[in-house]
Amino acid sequence: MPIPAGTKFHGVAPGVDTEDKGSARVSADREAYTIEEIGAAGTSDVYTLNASTDGDNVDLNLDAVSGVDSTVQLTAGTGIGISQSGGDNVTIENTLNNVGGVATLEPEFMTVGPGGSSTITTSKNIVDLTWSGGSGTHNLTLPSAAAIPYRFLRIVNDSTVTAQDKVDIYAPGTETIDGAAFYRINKEFNGIAVWSDGSNWIVIQAKST
Repeated sequence: MPIPAGTKFHGVAPGVDTEDKGSARVSADREAYTIEEIGAAGTSDVYTLNASTDGDNVDLNLDAVSGVDSTVQLTAGTGIGISQSGGDNVTIENTLNNVGGVATLEPEFMTVGPGGSSTITTSKNIVDLTWSGGSGTHNLTLPSAAAIPYRFLRIVNDSTVTAQDKVDIYAPGTETIDGAAFYRINKEFNGIAVWSDGSNWIVIQAKST
């Protein structure tokens, strides 16, 4: 026969010692449940969604009224930014530079000149050179190919670098660039693209000199 509505069942809260079933403590800790409550257990709950900042990540918290809470952590990846603001507002954005929905490369602008030397330290993947001063040679050192394996880096220059202006692009330490100590740029609107094989730099594209 079906169990009548309103029938109550007794249970013991988790963690209660039930070995002595006649103890007063067990009786006091017993809870009564109707058949309707048992039937509804685990089938539904009401959740409140809230967000919180966790370092560089954002946590989405599902706060259950009577069930088990749950948390999902959002972690930003390359070119993706995740932020939490305005209470529970979460923003996911493309952090790559873009204009009108078209991805662009933002360069590191560097000024070079005769008798000088500098090192590329930027994390950007394109360096735009401008020459300042009289004729001469400037030594420009690449970052370590071993420190950043498989990095791609493009170096370009504007019209200020002429045939009398030489930018010698060096590999650091004992590393090489195309098997040599340096690669020279001495032409308007010139440029090269280099790639790290994990040990040295390789020129994979260059305008004719």
